[in-house]
Amino acid sequence: MNPPDLSFFVALDRRVWQAPVDAPQLPPFARDTVLLFYRATLSHQGSPNAAARQTLHLSSICKQRGASCVNVFSQNTLQILAIPAPGTESA
Repeated sequence: MNPPDLSFFVALDRRVWQAPVDAPQLPPFARDTVLLFYRATLSHQGSPNAAARQTLHLSSICKQRGASCVNVFSQNTLQILAIPAPGTESA
């Protein structure tokens, strides 16, 4: 049996992170610093359930240092939909 092809699995994993990205923005943050933020929706492969989708809000702050740019902060926040309290649902 041949060993698994690493490049195949790396490409497969990268496709997950190339999820549909909504409205990326790069507003000015400071003279030598940028803030990138966007929303990504991830679908879990093989799941027929739409609830298996996850929406993430992502941001990064990059600062120019000499001729290069350094990522000094990154965050991912999972969006959780609010569930109405019992008895508060609209009819």
